[in-house]
Amino acid sequence: MRKTTRLTVAALAAMTVLAGCGSQVKGVAEPAGGAGGAGGSGGASADAAGDILVWKPGGPRPERPVIRLGDQVPPPDWKSVGAPFDNCTTLKWADFPQQAQPAKEKPPVLQVVRKGDPYKTACRLSNNESISFEAPTPPDPNNPAPPPPPRTTENKAPGSSPIFELTVVWGTEFTVEGLGGTTVTLGGKPAAFKESEAGGTIKDPFCTVIVKLSNGSAGLQLRNGRFKATMNTCETAKKLAETLASRVQ
Repeated sequence: MRKTTRLTVAALAAMTVLAGCGSQVKGVAEPAGGAGGAGGSGGASADAAGDILVWKPGGPRPERPVIRLGDQVPPPDWKSVGAPFDNCTTLKWADFPQQAQPAKEKPPVLQVVRKGDPYKTACRLSNNESISFEAPTPPDPNNPAPPPPPRTTENKAPGSSPIFELTVVWGTEFTVEGLGGTTVTLGGKPAAFKESEAGGTIKDPFCTVIVKLSNGSAGLQLRNGRFKATMNTCETAKKLAETLASRVQ
């Protein structure tokens, strides 16, 4: 009986000590409102115990910034690479032929520069035609038929490309001579242009123009699938390059 009594007294004493220092134990989260709970004596300001922040249920949460794809490592712009002109804004949509200008202004988009690319910054202006698709009806086992092909909003013949885009680059590792095209003078500067065609079933015309600047070179590549029946791709690309050359040293 004596041993049992001594153990009981010792246990009660230990519990009393622990009960008095529970709020002092680091890392123990207390209910919102402090050690006494919502109606305790700790008060509403005691929202933290030790190093742990205790959020009240249903309370506000900190706002987190929206992270878009590519924001972590954005493509290099003209300032970051020391280019002598802004390859996204030096040319405006108003500089393009009337039929190529979008009904609603479309902002240029910086492009990713990959390891091994000869340019240091790239920007693209696009006025691609939208494409519509007809949802296929459930197949009829007695009368199988392929779904209708996609059609463009301008009802072009199948095989026509809806793409119209100009890519403007700057760098120091490509030259007028290296293009291997036809040499010309644009905006009082040495230049060259070269026409090519996309492979595959859709043969979009391309035209690449390089203009020598006092610092590096400007390069323009126009892909004109959308207006190839009514617009000369290389003549358009050369006029745009001449406009750019006249605005850059």
